[in-house]
Amino acid sequence: MERCQLAFCIPTYNRSIMIEEFLEQFSALFYELGIDIYYYDSSENEETRLVVEKWMLLYKNICYIRIPSTWHANKKVQCILEQYGVEQKYNYLWVCGDSVRFSELALRKILPLLDQKYDMIIVSGTEKGQLGTREYTDKNELFQNCAWHMTLFGAVILNVHTMLKEVPWMGLKEKYETSDRINYSHVGYYFEIICKLEKFRAYHLTVDRGIQTSRLKLAGGWYHDAFKVLCEYWPSTIDALPQCYMNKKDAINKLGYYSCLTPRRFLHYRRGNVYNINTLLRYRTALKDMSRLNIFQLWSLSCLNPKLAYYIAANDLKGYIKDTRKIHRLRGFCKKHHAIYIYGAGKIAELYGKYMQRKGIAFQGFLVTQKEKNPEILQDHPVIPLSDFEDLCEGTGIIIGLNQQNIKEVQPIIKELGLWKNTFHEYILPVILEK
Repeated sequence: MERCQLAFCIPTYNRSIMIEEFLEQFSALFYELGIDIYYYDSSENEETRLVVEKWMLLYKNICYIRIPSTWHANKKVQCILEQYGVEQKYNYLWVCGDSVRFSELALRKILPLLDQKYDMIIVSGTEKGQLGTREYTDKNELFQNCAWHMTLFGAVILNVHTMLKEVPWMGLKEKYETSDRINYSHVGYYFEIICKLEKFRAYHLTVDRGIQTSRLKLAGGWYHDAFKVLCEYWPSTIDALPQCYMNKKDAINKLGYYSCLTPRRFLHYRRGNVYNINTLLRYRTALKDMSRLNIFQLWSLSCLNPKLAYYIAANDLKGYIKDTRKIHRLRGFCKKHHAIYIYGAGKIAELYGKYMQRKGIAFQGFLVTQKEKNPEILQDHPVIPLSDFEDLCEGTGIIIGLNQQNIKEVQPIIKELGLWKNTFHEYILPVILEK
């Protein structure tokens, strides 16, 4: 493969430590593979320049370019695309975020694809959407399946000779560098250019865990405006695309439920007070569509205990009601027995013990199969081996404080002792016990 086939361009801003990390990990590999690295630096200090220039002394495939610090991240991307479209020094251009990391396996799978002269190569490290590795020749099919993933800086490698040749940049900038579209203007550029190609070939490559994020990245650049960007700017960008792209609503929603609006992400945004009840009220219709969650689930994620909220988001109201009914049956079980023991001495048994104490329900102690490796006292209650357990009177009840697998394993032992009929053995999720 000829050198200079691929330019790897990284726009960056005030992240010299992250740049140093990347070059320490990958500069030798990129040199070996013949990939040229360009840093487009808009930092407000000289730290990034000094880091890059230090590595430039070791590897001749590293270059440094200074750009204005006032530019929006997407304006930097447009500048890079336009420049390489004019120069056409390389066959392929890969614009990547400074925190994105590709595995060596992914890089070695990408390079042979460059000889196939695809118009575009999309690289993914996830199986979300079940896209798999495949070729695309249908523009709308690519749009439907991959537009959401192409929002990532670094997901797309462009053929300079087909995707960046004679592009009407002025018109595209006027259309997509508006305040309500600039965050996703690169996606607008991709699909505007694709639409004008008579023939189109793209390749989607999935490499398991092939894309990682730097451990040094703490939050996205638009973290505090996340919901405005997702619920207003992303739909505006997609709606502005040419009419050759159909079912735009579905393409919009996929970014939410495959990437940005999972239950864990909602809780992440909630921790920073980016997602709250006011956010829900403002964007409730868009959030329902983009997250596949209902209003009750979205509400729970905005204000309930995080563990409980996550449980509700995963199981919905019916599942929540089903499991809370187990709590009512547990309380009824305790009322029917004048002496209560909890079977187990692990984390789940401890949760039962804390629940009982929190609700003012007395219990006499913990039961274990054998004394070995178990404490003498747990939560100020005795831990009693089954061999020493003699309280077999009719009013004694035993709560099985084990996980589902262990419940099955101890069932024959307890049955053999004639105690199973006196047990409460429904499995209650820890999040329900912690309420």
